Amino acid sequence: MSTTKLFVYSAPENKKLVDSFWRLAKTRLNCRGGHEFQWWAPSELLPGQGRKAEITKRYHEADYVVMLISPELFADMKKGEGLLIAGASAKIFPVMLIDVADLALDGSIECFGIKDLQVYCGVSSKRPSYISCKDEFQRNQFVNGFVECLIKSVEDKVGYRNSKNGVASF
Repeated sequence: MSTTKLFVYSAPENKKLVDSFWRLAKTRLNCRGGHEFQWWAPSELLPGQGRKAEITKRYHEADYVVMLISPELFADMKKGEGLLIAGASAKIFPVMLIDVADLALDGSIECFGIKDLQVYCGVSSKRPSYISCKDEFQRNQFVNGFVECLIKSVEDKVGYRNSKNGVASF
């Protein structure tokens, strides 16, 4: 059994929502037979650790960058934090945590090379983001879909490892 390392990238302002999403996702990932997942997020840094060096090290060790997309994340990336993961488009597994303007058409948001077809937006077009799920059942469906897409990508059935030009379509 191989280990898949995940680098979880999100805006610090979304901690409560990110914790809710990862609580569900971790449980499901830990239950998958034949797969072992490890994850790390910059929020796990301890005081005194070199932030940039540790983030860069963990990023380069990761098989996937699970990017929990929100307006706050794009704002943080624009301030320079995004430079730490620049050029990661072949490894990014973006998930719509909070609704963001249409990535493909609008052009008003700097998306750092992320294409709208790359972004996991749930199992229903009525719920394009995790935050738009109204109850526990919908949140579970959203996370179940994310886990299934991630597993398929890890198994080389879909995603960047099986795509042309590094553009994944989930």
